[in-house]
Amino acid sequence: AGGDRHHAGARHQLGHRRPPRERDEYGIVVIHDIAEHIVAKSRSPTRVNVYEIMSKPVVSLHADMDIRYAIRLLYRLELSRAVVLEHGKLAGLVTMRDLVLRFADGSARA
Repeated sequence: AGGDRHHAGARHQLGHRRPPRERDEYGIVVIHDIAEHIVAKSRSPTRVNVYEIMSKPVVSLHADMDIRYAIRLLYRLELSRAVVLEHGKLAGLVTMRDLVLRFADGSARA
């Protein structure tokens, strides 16, 4: 890529990955989801299924996507994070904050 081109492909590794099953639905669970759907509603965490509280569908960004387009996409969809794919495989998770800071820094590339 060019010298001033920025990419969305932050190398934020996910803490846990397992091979996907063909019929799995992907989603993301963040602290806010737990606070909103479990704590605030006084639900027992042991009685809640992940698929009930996860944000879905998951938006994915390609690792070589121009960072400006990634920021615009998340902004328009009112999302704060997305998964990053590299060669069609899950590479990590990136937040709007990560993207904006990388863009403002002007030096980060995939």
